[in-house]
Amino acid sequence: MTIRGKTLIILGLTFSGLMVALYAILSNLFLGSFANLEQSDTHENISRALEALAEELDNLNLTTRDWAEWDETYTFVQDLNEEYKKSNLSESVYTNLNINLLLYLDNSGHIVYGSGYDLHNKTTTPIPAEFQKLLTPTNLLLQNNHPMSSLTGLVVLPESPILIASRPILQNEAKGEPMGTLIMGRLLDEDKVKKLSKRTKTTISIFSVENTALPATLEPIFSSLTHLEGGANIVKPLNEDTVAGYTLVQDLYGKSALILQLERPRNIYKQGLVSLDFLLMALLAVGVAFGLVILLLLEKTVLNKLSKLKDEVSKVRGTHDLSVRVSTKGKDELSVFASTINQTLEALEKAQLSLAEQQQTSERLSQELVGLSNQLAAVSGEQAYGANEQVAGVNDVAASIEELSQTAKQISVNASMVTQAAVETLSIVKKAEENALTVAEQVTQGQAASSEVIEGIHKVESSYTTLNEQLLELTRQSERVNLIINLISDISSQTHLLALNAAIESAAAGQYGYRFSVVAQEIKHLAARTRSSVSEVNNVVHQVKSGIHNATSLAQSGLQESKNTLELAYQAAGTIKELAQVIERTTQDAQAIAHASHDNLQAVEEIQLATQQQSSASQQIVQTIQEIRQVASRTTGNATLLLNGTKEINQLAERLLGTIAA
Repeated sequence: MTIRGKTLIILGLTFSGLMVALYAILSNLFLGSFANLEQSDTHENISRALEALAEELDNLNLTTRDWAEWDETYTFVQDLNEEYKKSNLSESVYTNLNINLLLYLDNSGHIVYGSGYDLHNKTTTPIPAEFQKLLTPTNLLLQNNHPMSSLTGLVVLPESPILIASRPILQNEAKGEPMGTLIMGRLLDEDKVKKLSKRTKTTISIFSVENTALPATLEPIFSSLTHLEGGANIVKPLNEDTVAGYTLVQDLYGKSALILQLERPRNIYKQGLVSLDFLLMALLAVGVAFGLVILLLLEKTVLNKLSKLKDEVSKVRGTHDLSVRVSTKGKDELSVFASTINQTLEALEKAQLSLAEQQQTSERLSQELVGLSNQLAAVSGEQAYGANEQVAGVNDVAASIEELSQTAKQISVNASMVTQAAVETLSIVKKAEENALTVAEQVTQGQAASSEVIEGIHKVESSYTTLNEQLLELTRQSERVNLIINLISDISSQTHLLALNAAIESAAAGQYGYRFSVVAQEIKHLAARTRSSVSEVNNVVHQVKSGIHNATSLAQSGLQESKNTLELAYQAAGTIKELAQVIERTTQDAQAIAHASHDNLQAVEEIQLATQQQSSASQQIVQTIQEIRQVASRTTGNATLLLNGTKEINQLAERLLGTIAA
């Protein structure tokens, strides 16, 4: 694709994108603003419709006032004279006053005169039954006790909504006490609604909210209006041509009674659409003009110069004449680019001349290269022959070294076997030495234990001796206790005899010896208890003496056993001492064997080490010979490659000479 085509596509896409973006932005701004104006205008029209309805009520209220504050009306309510009826209550009155209902009520709320009137058919009608039900003493319509009181509002009847005005009946200039109530009504029927529409220059419709025939489209509107604050309106476009406004109208009692719908043509919104279309057309014209100007500038300043430059470069390519130059008029980027092309052509021309000189030099060098390659081929052949002989000699030396290495490996294996046997012998000797040391340690522990046993036996013997002495002392003390008990027993017997004698003397004394007999009786009881206690103590002492005797016998037996055990301990200590001497000699012999085995092991290890060193040296020699073999092989290969390379160089040199000659 040419630059001209790309430029057209880019400009077209850019302009289209800008137009779409501008249309979206301007649509939101313009149409949003005009929609707000449309809503404001609709709200104002709703307000004007409500004001017109309020004005109707005010006019009806003024008419009712004129008739209520009149002496003739004041008299008529009282006497119902026929003259008033003939002159003031004819059918023409309804037509002149434009009313559909006229009622005269006394102070008790009874209708003294009243009727309805059909303005369309010019006939009287009965008072609506639903309206009569409202005429109770407590109803707002009859609360006109004050001379200046008045009441206006809307009452929804099954037939049609009706505008009501209620005033107290007074004398001229509102004097006197109220003699009743005058009520006038004006139906809000289709004719009245049409007059309101004509007056406000809108299309007004009213719908009763209590009517079950409320259109389904108005049910959500009514629900929304009931949730809004008082006096709020709703504006909603019905289609592209009509916008509607909705509001609630309250009745005489302050309840929602009617939905007032107001429709208007969407002139403001359509004017916004027209303005938006004009603006977009203007933008389109400006964009097209701007695009044409850009294309002309590009054609003149860029595209024509590029086309001319392309033709001049194509001419150089067709003639293969690098001395031709392109034109470089101007000081813009394309002129700089043309200068760069001229510099490139100049550099190519110089390179072409240099290439011709290098071709001559290459021809000369190729001839020299052919001569050198022939010499190099001869040297390479000789080097390859010498390398092959060197490889053969190296292979012979490698075979001899390989046999020497096998012999060294066998010696190393034998030395390893001897080393393993020496290690096993040394291990056995070490285990024997360890066992001997263990036994010696246990014997030492046995000697220490026997000494502790002998010492313990001495302690036991000493304890038994002490115990025997204490038991003998207890025996002597029990003898002394026995003497004391015998003494107490004698005292108790004598006390008992004294008590008997006292009892006899008190009996002989008669009444005077009664107190003495009581004392004698107590002494007798004391002597009896003492004798009983002495008997019990005597039994305990005999038991203690028997226990001491048994303990003494056991202590003497234990003392004898400890002496026997001491003799056995002395014998065991002597035996353990002899065993320790034997084990010590065994340990010394085991250590001597271990020392000799260790010397043998060191000698074997030295032999093995020497064998390993010899084997390692042999392996190093083998590795060196293998490396020499590899070097010789590489030398032979390199010589062969060099020879082949020399041949290829010779062929290339001949081919180069042929190419240069061509």
